[in-house]
Amino acid sequence: MNEKKDEEFVLMERRDEAQILEELKGHYLEEFVYSFEQAGRRVIGLSWAGVKECAYRLGGIAVEHCEVLDVGDAWRCIAKAVNKADGSSRWGACQQPKTIKYRSGGEAPDEFALQKAVSKAQRNAIRALLPEVFIKTMIDRFLEEKRRAADFGKAP
Repeated sequence: MNEKKDEEFVLMERRDEAQILEELKGHYLEEFVYSFEQAGRRVIGLSWAGVKECAYRLGGIAVEHCEVLDVGDAWRCIAKAVNKADGSSRWGACQQPKTIKYRSGGEAPDEFALQKAVSKAQRNAIRALLPEVFIKTMIDRFLEEKRRAADFGKAP
C-alpha cells in the first residue's frame, strides 16, 4: 500500500473506532459515509454504521461466527458473515492493539480494544459480502439523503 492509501485507511479506522465507541454508549449512528479530503483528493467510503445499514437494506446477512484470541499486546478477531439468500459467506479479521497511542508519543490502555476488534472483524466480514455496485449505489444514496437533509435545514 502506498503512503497516501495508508493515511486514508488510518483516518477511516479512527472514524470507525469513534463510531464503535458511540454505539457502545447507546448513541444512534447516522454517519453512513465518510467523505473527506486527504492529500488533495476526496476519499469516500462506508462507515461501520453504513456497512450495517447496507446489510440491513440488502437483507439476510448475519454474522454466524466470531472468534477472539488474546495475542499479548492485541486482540485478534475473525468473524464469518453469511448471506442467507444465496448461502455465500466471507471472513473478516481485525487485530486491535490493547493500547491507544497518542500523537504526543504517549500511550494508555484501551479499555474498549476488545469491542473494537469484534466490531471491526464483523464490519470486514459483512463488507466483503456486499456487492460493489450495491455499495456504490448506497454511497450515492446516503450522500444524496445527507445533502437533502442539509438543504432542508437552510433558511429560504
